[in-house]
Amino acid sequence: MGQSHSVVTEIEIAASPAAVRSRLLDFAGYKEWHPDWTLTTHDTSKSGVDLRPGDKISCDMKGTKFSPVINENSENALKWTGDLLGLFVGTHQFYYHPSQKTPGGTTFIQREDFTGPLSYFVREGSGGGISTRANFERLNSNLAKSFEQK
Repeated sequence: MGQSHSVVTEIEIAASPAAVRSRLLDFAGYKEWHPDWTLTTHDTSKSGVDLRPGDKISCDMKGTKFSPVINENSENALKWTGDLLGLFVGTHQFYYHPSQKTPGGTTFIQREDFTGPLSYFVREGSGGGISTRANFERLNSNLAKSFEQK
């Protein structure tokens, strides 16, 4: 494949990793704190918490629609991979770790690793990279604020 580019963001959240994970995996609740994204499970008998490697979800991120495959859904991470005909492959990752800075809080990391011939569109400093980083930071901020409002 050759090219790879990553976008990584991080935020401190004043809630436990378990609480952050629970909110992130409550797909129906996104409309309350991050309406830019709509996530649903392909298997309607499963909730976000029940997803296992190989399961698919439907994502609508501000009109960009795709159906990635879950790679991991653990107490520490949620990861999925989606692609566009192999020309553009993205592995999206969310990590929730006990914070070393915020007692009882979470260090939340959102990352995507892009590969494929079209991945240069999201390289550092490019329009796609800047836009992707801004979208990640908006989700991170909205997630953190959702705990401040409770």
